Amino acid sequence: MARDDTVVQDSLKKQLQAGRSVTGIMVQDLVEPVIIPLLEACGFDFVVVDREHGPASFNQLQRLALVAKEYRIALLVRPTVGSYECIARVMDMGADGVMVPHVDTPSQAKEVIDAVKYPPVGKRGYGMRKFLSKWGDGMPSPSYVTRANEEIVVFIQVETPGAVTRASEMIEMDHVDGIIVGPADLTLNMGLQGQYQHPRFEKHMEDVLDACKEAGKHGGAHFGSADLALSWKHRGMNILMVGNVKGLIARQGRELVTMLQDEKNTGNETGDPGIY
Repeated sequence: MARDDTVVQDSLKKQLQAGRSVTGIMVQDLVEPVIIPLLEACGFDFVVVDREHGPASFNQLQRLALVAKEYRIALLVRPTVGSYECIARVMDMGADGVMVPHVDTPSQAKEVIDAVKYPPVGKRGYGMRKFLSKWGDGMPSPSYVTRANEEIVVFIQVETPGAVTRASEMIEMDHVDGIIVGPADLTLNMGLQGQYQHPRFEKHMEDVLDACKEAGKHGGAHFGSADLALSWKHRGMNILMVGNVKGLIARQGRELVTMLQDEKNTGNETGDPGIY
């Protein structure tokens, strides 16, 4: 996929500020540095490493961050919860931002901000690990702190009906860049597990996106279906996430094997052999 260099030179934060749609994918199980250049070559703007449900260690995060530093792709992390002890060290491993699950109240959103941002914005301690950051090379520490506070991305996840009712309060907070709905947990908490076209779920999605639009911020959802993501893109969603790398490989692999087996079974030997 060809990429426009005038676009990808901007950080994820600047792309959002320019009003562009950004596309991301989750890494849950295949926590290997080689995945970063592959995803960047596909055209993804950001990758989220899942520590809520996945096995990623701090050492693995550090290796991913060092590779991502050399590529034009943002590395975000989903921590287990939004507490300081779960977020601050993740940031010290070189993450460009976070996507924090189960944020239900403005006070919880403030805890997230405090953990990812240095004073005077937040309460993050200075860990002397700026060499891992995209913004740290050759930069005096005071300048780095200012730049990091400007560039770090904060996405919070709304995953309960109660959180939906507080979405407008949370998205209006300074330093919260966007809300990403967690459809699986939201429908589970609504008693509608997996019913992503149910009118009650759609109303919650609309409420969140309206709140983001009203605040001049950004809204998204992490769907398992590209069709669902596209349908909500057409309704104003601009943070686009579909599935994870494991699922992408499995789906493409099944399609390839099915195609090859069907070709063998039909005996059809015509067509462009293509390249690989």
